Amino acid sequence: MRRLEGGLATLENASEVCKDLQEELSEKNIVIADKKVIVEKIIFDIQGKSEVAGKQQKAAAEKKAVLSVQSVEIAAAKAEATEELKAAAPALAAAQLALTQIKQADITEVKNLANPPEAVKQAITVAFYYFVRDSNSEWPNVKLKMLGDMKLLDNLKNYDIAKAKSDQSNRCKTLLKNLRKEHGCEGEELQAFMAKKSAAAGGLFKWATSTDSCYDIFANVEPKRKKAEQMAITLENANRDLATTEANLKELNDSLAILNGDKKLKSDELQDLEDLANLMTRKLNAAQKLISGLG
Repeated sequence: MRRLEGGLATLENASEVCKDLQEELSEKNIVIADKKVIVEKIIFDIQGKSEVAGKQQKAAAEKKAVLSVQSVEIAAAKAEATEELKAAAPALAAAQLALTQIKQADITEVKNLANPPEAVKQAITVAFYYFVRDSNSEWPNVKLKMLGDMKLLDNLKNYDIAKAKSDQSNRCKTLLKNLRKEHGCEGEELQAFMAKKSAAAGGLFKWATSTDSCYDIFANVEPKRKKAEQMAITLENANRDLATTEANLKELNDSLAILNGDKKLKSDELQDLEDLANLMTRKLNAAQKLISGLG
């Protein structure tokens, strides 16, 4: 009788344990399911961001490679333009020297002539074409706008060749060509011829021919300089774009580091829960076997 009562008590106790284990296991399984969803979402986020990060990393590397080449090209273009501009130095110096040899009295002398020699008019007109952007080369207009400038020599000294236009150069070159043909000489011989006619004419003629030489060099170099300048602007914009890409990449990698850390934490929690659930399952199976044996 006592053995029967003991067996019934053991059976009742085993059933109670089994019931508790089932309830606890059910709760753990719910938690495990929720944890799995969280871990799977983290993994999905990591995969998506890793793909984006990979693309951004590739884009950044490609941009760096292009920018490296462009930096070399810009440096070369600038160096070429600077070197070619040096060729204008002698002509610039000659133009400035010519002006130092002109006195205000020389200008006044020509200005006071009712009808200067034709060669004097021609020499001053050559300078006029660069000094004033005006196609009207009639002597009264040249005299007014050129010799009538009270600060003529100062303005010529400060002349900015960058502001000269191709039509001015073309008019100057056409007149120079006609003068060489008309007087049967060129270069220093033609210069000396003009200087004999008038100190003002000789100085202004030398300024004009030197300025024309400078313009030819400048006109050839300026497109290269502007191209290098535009390339530098493009490079600067590209560097800013690269900086933005790299900043975004860093932010993305930082986010991935956090996600990977969170993934490990949640995965460890999930593993602990699954291990506990497996242990509880074994205990439950053992309890159910015991009940079956007692029953």
